[in-house]
Amino acid sequence: MIRAVAQTDAAPAAQDWKDRRGETRRPVTMEARLRNASGLVVIARLQDISENGCALAFDMPQAIQCDEAFSIKFGNLEAQACWSVWVKDDSVGLRFDAQLSGYIVDHLAQYCH
Repeated sequence: MIRAVAQTDAAPAAQDWKDRRGETRRPVTMEARLRNASGLVVIARLQDISENGCALAFDMPQAIQCDEAFSIKFGNLEAQACWSVWVKDDSVGLRFDAQLSGYIVDHLAQYCH
């Protein structure tokens, strides 16, 4: 998949992305595994989720770059393709390539906190 990205002098701030979200994120607490194209696996804590993305906290901030492709695995779900849209301190915002079902998001928000 090729993704067109506008060239900017600096990556958008995390708050900018949060303000531009089209959907409400639901709080959750569970472990997630991110894998990038080179095979690096980062264990993170899922903090919130929506049908289109999620936010994670992690202990290896230098391991994540903005606009990097990943697969993310959490719970009993199949790995989801995603990419990082913002990185700030020890947190990252991800956008899923394919939208999650609202039922799945509701279930995670209800039982995983």
